[in-house]
Amino acid sequence: MGSLCAPPAGDSITARFARALRERRIAAGLAQLELAARSTVTASTISAIENGADCRLSTADALATALGTTVPDMLREVPR
Repeated sequence: MGSLCAPPAGDSITARFARALRERRIAAGLAQLELAARSTVTASTISAIENGADCRLSTADALATALGTTVPDMLREVPR
């Protein structure tokens, strides 16, 4: 259940996390459904976040953990 839309541009934390999430997920070779199965987050929520929706810190943490990283590392690694 992937989106064809580009991740949001900009320097907000929401936009940076959206880009980092999509980049990490794709680099791991995971579809949104596969990441959902590894985390406590639904595929529709993952899609919404990747397209710029705000999320709770606990959701961001669950996704980062499922990708083998942390939220701070994800935000540090994505270009502004």
